[in-house]
Amino acid sequence: MKLLNMAFVWLILFISFPSQGAQTPTPAFYQEVITVLQKYIQINTSNPPGAEMKSALFLKQLLDREGIESEIMNLGSDRANLIAKLPGSKPTNNGIALLHHMDVVPAESKFWTHPPFAGLLEGGEIHGRGAIDIKGKGVLDLMALVWLKRNKIQLTRDVYLFAVADEEVASMGAKTLIAQKPDLLRRIAVVVDEGKTVHQTASGEDGDFYVSVGEKSPLWLTLTFTGPPGHGSVPLAGSAVNQAIEAGSKIIRFAKLLTKEPAPPALRSLVKDPSTRALLYHTISVTGLRGSDKINTISNEASIQLDCRLLPGTSKESFISRLQKVIGNSKMKVAIEEHYDSRFSPTDSEFLRALTRVAKARGKKVIPTILTSSTDSSLFRAAGIEVYGFEPYPATDAIVDTAHANNERINAESFKRGLVNLIDLLKEIDR
Repeated sequence: MKLLNMAFVWLILFISFPSQGAQTPTPAFYQEVITVLQKYIQINTSNPPGAEMKSALFLKQLLDREGIESEIMNLGSDRANLIAKLPGSKPTNNGIALLHHMDVVPAESKFWTHPPFAGLLEGGEIHGRGAIDIKGKGVLDLMALVWLKRNKIQLTRDVYLFAVADEEVASMGAKTLIAQKPDLLRRIAVVVDEGKTVHQTASGEDGDFYVSVGEKSPLWLTLTFTGPPGHGSVPLAGSAVNQAIEAGSKIIRFAKLLTKEPAPPALRSLVKDPSTRALLYHTISVTGLRGSDKINTISNEASIQLDCRLLPGTSKESFISRLQKVIGNSKMKVAIEEHYDSRFSPTDSEFLRALTRVAKARGKKVIPTILTSSTDSSLFRAAGIEVYGFEPYPATDAIVDTAHANNERINAESFKRGLVNLIDLLKEIDR
């Protein structure tokens, strides 16, 4: 009975997600894809320190086995990028690059149901740090190339796999690739990076294809306060820590007000969802507080760290000025830790038209949007390349929300459907 049920599942997958070629991935190939992801998750690339070299070597071994050319960029300190290429039959400057980062954010195992670097398959889900951010996409990118190569399907354009280091901290990998490989970048028309997914309802129904065409501008700030030091046994009202706490309270109230400004009538139903609301307003998250390192000492200095995300067209100067007025502390020092004005890719492009055809074949639409977070996409856009954030698998909000959180995971069946979506997209954009 189990065998019949499994056969029925594969039949449904075949009917619902047809490949445009004569072949479609087999159950054995799907299992291979799952196994590769499990092994990839088991390589701990928590950043810091990243140590992506071991992941790069793992990916290169798989590519070498298939006869797909690749190279490793040694970045020093056990860090690396990997570049692979599946040559096209008529390559020009229209290559497509599938991009992901090999590093992951740290995981506190005591808060996880399963060990974060075991890559366990349980309950129909693959568990582990990086499953959804973003080793899952990386495996689909790689295995799509493998499937094309094994089936002797040569596209007209070159297809590249970029696996880079350090996206979660300073994007050293992407910056180095862009700086050291200008000739390569001139041969690439579009980069497909992490971003949005095929939306999936909580009940498991696949929906429309969401794709990010840009990002909110990040503005990371450190606010520093100074005051009289002393022994903790004698309270000092004007201490640096007290100033920081008072400022923090005002910032939190201000942050709430930002997302409560009146929305246009057509959008009022949408802003009830926190993720959607974050797309429509400036946001501030207090992410760090620092005072004394000793519990019985009032320190000279205290600081607050803020992760602000600004809507397009907002200057950092005007936002900081507004924030200073809210806090009202003339002695506060403001340091900008990170900022750039986000760029956007066109919403009418060859890539989006191809993705629209893939979605339409499934009875779905393509919905362009922006990201609230920042990725390496901004760096490639600044280099003059169209970049789209699209992860081809269906994912529920609950799954997507495990990125950077506890119990990160991805649904195994949805992951398999994502492979077919990506293969069909590569074929469609080659038309």
